[in-house]
Amino acid sequence: MLVKQTEQRNAATGQLVEAIELSQTLWNDITSATRSAQEYLQNKRESDLAPYVAARTAVPSDVRRFTSTIHGLPGLEKPGIAYAGNIGRGMELIASVLDAYRRGGMPAARRVAGSPYARRFGNGLQGSKITFDQAAQPQALQRLTASRAAQRNLERWIVALALLGLALTLLLALLYAVRIVRRLDALGENARRLAFGVPIVPVPGNDEIAELDRIYREMADRIRTTQVQLRHERETTTMLQQALLPELPAISGLQIDSAYATPSAGTEIGGDWFDAFELPGGFVGLSIGDVTGHGLRAAEMMAFVRRSIRIVAWRETNPRAVMEHINAALCHYEPESLVTAFFAVFEGASGRLQYTLAGHVPPLIAAPDETVSLLPGEGTLLGLDPATRYTTYERQVAAGDRLVLYTDGIVELERDYFAGLADLERAVRDEFREPSDNLAEGIQRRMLRDRTPHDDAALLVVTFAERPAASGGPARGWDFDARREEAARQVKSELLVALEALGPLAPDPTVAEIVFGELLSNAVQHTPGPVRVHFDVRDGHVVLAVEDRNPSFPINGELTEHPGPPQWDAENGRGLFLISLLCRHVAVEPTRDGKCTRVVLP
Repeated sequence: MLVKQTEQRNAATGQLVEAIELSQTLWNDITSATRSAQEYLQNKRESDLAPYVAARTAVPSDVRRFTSTIHGLPGLEKPGIAYAGNIGRGMELIASVLDAYRRGGMPAARRVAGSPYARRFGNGLQGSKITFDQAAQPQALQRLTASRAAQRNLERWIVALALLGLALTLLLALLYAVRIVRRLDALGENARRLAFGVPIVPVPGNDEIAELDRIYREMADRIRTTQVQLRHERETTTMLQQALLPELPAISGLQIDSAYATPSAGTEIGGDWFDAFELPGGFVGLSIGDVTGHGLRAAEMMAFVRRSIRIVAWRETNPRAVMEHINAALCHYEPESLVTAFFAVFEGASGRLQYTLAGHVPPLIAAPDETVSLLPGEGTLLGLDPATRYTTYERQVAAGDRLVLYTDGIVELERDYFAGLADLERAVRDEFREPSDNLAEGIQRRMLRDRTPHDDAALLVVTFAERPAASGGPARGWDFDARREEAARQVKSELLVALEALGPLAPDPTVAEIVFGELLSNAVQHTPGPVRVHFDVRDGHVVLAVEDRNPSFPINGELTEHPGPPQWDAENGRGLFLISLLCRHVAVEPTRDGKCTRVVLP
């Protein structure tokens, strides 16, 4: 009877193990299909859809096997059926994205993939997988405990049998008992090895002890496989986190170093970010922040906020206005999300740093004399109240100063913010004395020495070099097709912003807009196609130039006087006449494959 009970327990354990394996198979199917669809949307190759087609074919049969296996397993049927249903709906969602792409291209696919249903479903799918695993794991441990109890019962039964056999032959019983005890000791040792993750030594034979030992070994193999999968998931999570972070540009006059550390435990992706980007007029934007929470939702919000700061900063140079726009958008579209952020705009020509804090830890500013201090300022988290108003603070930076932006994960290694801040200041000073090739990575190594972060930690170190003396030369240039109205409007907008950024040297914006339009119309009329627009600052005046690829033009050289007004019925000449009236100087010069029209704006 005891053997029969053991067999029943083994069968139930096998059914549970098979259910866990099939749940992972379903997860691999949906993961393979998702990756295949993403590669297809990115590369536009039909061959990339092969894994998706294979997964779509396999999912129905895998779902049937899975639901059949969990039948009768207490506590697993409901979460298992919910998980299997989510797998089916996940395949339908992927098919909807691909169908939208084939019908309406990438914008249609993004609408489907970015819909509220899709976002909620992604969290629901992962949640149902976690729910099933959490329900299955206790049962697996319970079955293991029951097997060990059966082992102890079997030991007692065998010992009792040995004692009864002692009446028949003491020697035979003793030899048999010794043999059995040794095997049971080996089985018990294997159970202990399994508990501590140590490799198991197989127990030979074909009896119940050997069968239990075989089950132990199978469980050990599955545990090792799970550990490998967890390591793989963590590596994948780290790769995804790195992919979401920006590729920092090389900016003249600045040395920008970055570092990112993730906690050693857990596979959920964090919501920390850093960013540096160029803005019109010679400005540089710097941002760092942290979205509350972890997981794909936090990563999605992190990417949204980081990109939104870039977009708003393109038109708003005041950090306060940028933060207020982002805060209003978060409160409207993502009312349950909270974000801490720091955003600064650096003007290379003057060395002025303007910045705003939104609930974020204040950055450090380090001078060449190793003086380290916190940037003053305060502000409310993003996403709390759409009516929140922020403050723009200002700091003049000098050559050799270093701005250290960081998230709280780097200063809360010991769960003590003030102690962590003191450690960070020491690490910054030490990095000044013995600088690394990457300053951010050097500071990170000094902070994480013999310690493991509990949260994601981002670092961005900006070193301000000697500012170049003001000189002439192109301040900005654009190459585009003059026939594209959208491109022309974009260039005009960027040109006006760049001219306005010249401050006291900025020309009249109305005149600049009219002159730009007339010069571009001339290029479109005579040479529809590629043009280049750029401006220089010469002797305190702005020189605007438009180059096209038409070598033939009725005027060659400089226009030192205003040309006469065109006849009332003339089709040409009105634009050039208007430009000559508005500008201080007009010149048309031949180039290697066309002409360049230059004007000095008032």
